[in-house]
Amino acid sequence: MSKKNRDILYGIVLILFSIFNIIYAEKTIHQSVVDYTLARPDRYMQIWLVILIILSVIMMIRAIRKNDDAKGKKILTKMAVFTVLVFFGYLLILPKAGYELSSFIFLAIVSIVYGLNSGKPKKTKKELIIFILLMLIFAGAMTFATSMLFRQGLGVRLPRFKLW
Repeated sequence: MSKKNRDILYGIVLILFSIFNIIYAEKTIHQSVVDYTLARPDRYMQIWLVILIILSVIMMIRAIRKNDDAKGKKILTKMAVFTVLVFFGYLLILPKAGYELSSFIFLAIVSIVYGLNSGKPKKTKKELIIFILLMLIFAGAMTFATSMLFRQGLGVRLPRFKLW
C-alpha cells in the first residue's frame, strides 16, 4: 500500500473512531465529584478526541498534497502486535485487578519489552537487572501519579481491586 493511501485510510479510521468515542463519552461517562461541566472526565476524553480528529485531518491533507506513491513501511510488526495484545490483556484484567495493579503490570511489561528491543547492544546480567528495576520503578511512579491525578485531583472513580 502506498504511503498516501495508507495515511488517508488511517485518517478516516481515526476520525470514525474519534466520533464514535465522543458520542460514547457524551452518553455514558458522567462520573465526577466536580460540578463544573468542563471538569468532568468525559470532557477530557472529548478534548483529546477532537485533537485526534484535527491531527487526522492534517495527516490526510499532507498525504494528498505530498502525493507520495512510494511503498510505505510495514506497520503490522511483531512489536505492534505485542502492544495490541498486551493492551487488550490490560483491558481484560482492569475490572477485576483494578486500575493500580493492571496499569502497573501493563506499564512494566511494555516498558521492559520496548527497552530491550530498542536496538541497543545486549546488556550484561547486572545491567539487565538494573534496567528491569528502573522500569518497575518507572511503572510504579507513573501508575501512582496518574492514580492520584485522576482520583484526587479530578475525582474520577477508577476501578478498584476485586477478586470475587
